[in-house]
Amino acid sequence: MTQLSLAQLLQGSGQVEPAQLADMELWNPSNCGHMNLTIKANGQWWHEGVQMLRPKLINLLASVLWAEPYDSGLCYFLKTPVEKIQINVEDVPLLITDVERDNSGVWYVQTATGDCTPIDHAHPIELRSYNGQVRPYVLIRRNLWALVHRNSYYHLLAQSAIGADGTATLHSGNCTFTLCEPNDSQC
Repeated sequence: MTQLSLAQLLQGSGQVEPAQLADMELWNPSNCGHMNLTIKANGQWWHEGVQMLRPKLINLLASVLWAEPYDSGLCYFLKTPVEKIQINVEDVPLLITDVERDNSGVWYVQTATGDCTPIDHAHPIELRSYNGQVRPYVLIRRNLWALVHRNSYYHLLAQSAIGADGTATLHSGNCTFTLCEPNDSQC
């Protein structure tokens, strides 16, 4: 399958078809333990202390990412029909590297691993604190959130409306999301 850029996808029909993902909700494999795989807070994938540099392998692994509620957060796994292996995720497992607005005014995001998702009620932008910094995230799929890379965030911020109080809001279709509060140093 050839991976198209976000702009190429939007140029075609103005809409992006959802990725053909397996019905992982129907799979109920047993937990097979823990793998020494860490997805760093900057989006890098590391296996046994070595950075993974093969995009096709990372994309394959990202296609079987699974998150389950655990205590006050999420626990992450690589999940197949026959096994489920826990992995480490420092912040969130996905990274948004591109943003684009279609002709109807809906913003779309694309992750480094090829997920393409509209920013809407089902896929909101949410501001959260991580290590003392307020960072923007978008819900991509199945409890999997993505950090909006700084370049993409600044592009969205440049397209946002600034209120009288200094709050930056982004309009995507009929949805409105806060991108920046007045006391945030990124505004």
